[in-house]
Amino acid sequence: AEYMGAPLGLSVGEDEFGVVTALTTRPVPILAVGMPAVENSGGVVVLFTRNATTGRWSYWHLLRGPGLSGESFGMAIALDSATGALVVGSPFALEYVGVAQVFSYSRNSTLCALLQSRALIDGWAANATACMAFLKDLTREGQDISQAGGVFGGAVGVAANNAIVGAPNLAVVGGMISVFSQTGPAASVLFGFDAMAQGVVKVGPVLVVITPRDAANWTRVLGVDNVTVWAQSLTSPQLPRIDAVIAHVVGDPYAAYLPLTVKGTYTVWIQVNALVYSATVVADHLPASIGACSVVGPGVDPAHAGYEKQEKSFTIVFRDLFGNEMDDTYDFLHPDALSFGILVESASQRANVSAVALNASAVALTYTPPLYGTYSIIISVNDEVSLPRQMSFLAFCDSGFYAKAPLGPCDVCAAGQFSAGGNSSAC
Repeated sequence: AEYMGAPLGLSVGEDEFGVVTALTTRPVPILAVGMPAVENSGGVVVLFTRNATTGRWSYWHLLRGPGLSGESFGMAIALDSATGALVVGSPFALEYVGVAQVFSYSRNSTLCALLQSRALIDGWAANATACMAFLKDLTREGQDISQAGGVFGGAVGVAANNAIVGAPNLAVVGGMISVFSQTGPAASVLFGFDAMAQGVVKVGPVLVVITPRDAANWTRVLGVDNVTVWAQSLTSPQLPRIDAVIAHVVGDPYAAYLPLTVKGTYTVWIQVNALVYSATVVADHLPASIGACSVVGPGVDPAHAGYEKQEKSFTIVFRDLFGNEMDDTYDFLHPDALSFGILVESASQRANVSAVALNASAVALTYTPPLYGTYSIIISVNDEVSLPRQMSFLAFCDSGFYAKAPLGPCDVCAAGQFSAGGNSSAC
C-alpha cells in the first residue's frame, strides 16, 4: 500500500511524509510515520494499523506533540518491538533545547476518548478499540533554556523498559545521550477521571482510572501491580464495604468500577502494592425515574375510589432508578420546568389537580372528579410517562334521581316514585 500526507487533511507543502518511520508487530502491527514539517513545523506522527484478516494497512490516528511552534515533533521516532511503546523526539522545541515523549498502546477506549477531547490525539474513531496514549515527557537532567541548540530528541530508541534519547548538538556539538529506565513497582497513583478528581459523581458504576507510576514517574509496560479499590460510606457507616470490579490489560491503566448506588459521602480507598491512598467522594442522586417513584394513597387505589365530586388525594415520593430520594422537588413543581406532570381525565371530563410539597422529595396531590365514570391517571416525571392507572367513580345522584348503572347516568324517578339519591339503583 502507498500513502501520501495530503489526503490526511493536514496543512502540507513540503510535508516530509516518510522522512522517518518505525514498525512493530506487537502488541499489534503498528506503522508510525513522522511528518515533522507539517502545520508550521509543529509536526505530527501518523499511525497505521494492519487488518489481521485482510492484511491491509489502514490509517489509525494522529499524534501531536506539546504544541510548541516549530518543535518538529516526529523528526525522530522509535517503536518497541516487544511492547509497542513509542518514543517521539521534538528536537527543535523550546529554542532547539528539544524534548521527547513516550506513548503506550492502550485498549482503554475511555482514556482514548479523553485524550482526543483534549487534542492530544486526532482522528481517533469512537468505535476504535485502542489508541496510542501519552505517558511522559522526557528531558535531560538539569536541562534549561540556556542549553538552546542541544536538539535533545534528535535521535531516539526504545526497548522494553528503557528509552534512549540523543542530543547530538549538546556540549558544543560534542553530543550526548540520555538513558531512561522504568524501575520497580509503582510508588504513586494518578487519577485519570475528571469527575473523580472533582470529588462529585452521580450514583451508579463510578469509574476510577488508575495509572500506577514508579518513583521516576514511569508507567509499567511489562508485568502488573496489585491494585485494590473499595469505598466506605461516611453518611451511612452501617453499610457494608463496597469493592470495585477492576478491569486491566497489561500495559494499560487500571479501570476500577465502584457500584456506588446509595447517595452520600464516601471515602474511596485505593491500594497499589503496599501503598494506600484515600479520597473523599460525594455521590449525588440521578434524575427521578417514574418506575422508582412511590405513588400511594386513596386517590390512586381503585378500592377507595368512592363517588364523583369527592376530593381524592395521594402522594408521590420522587426517587431515582436506584431508589434514592430527591434532595429538592422545586424543579418538579416549577411551572417552567415541565419535568413533572399529572393528568386525570375520562372520555369527556378532566379533573383539576393541585400539588403541595410535603418535604424535599415528596408531593401531596388532590383532585376532584367532576362527573361519574372511569378516569385515567397518568404521571410524567422528566421524559418518562407512567402507565395509566384506572379509577372508576360511582354516580352520586340528587334526591328524586336514581343511578341507572353504578357509574351512571342518573335518571329522574317516575311520577309517584321517590329516591334519596346517591348511588341508589331504583326509586
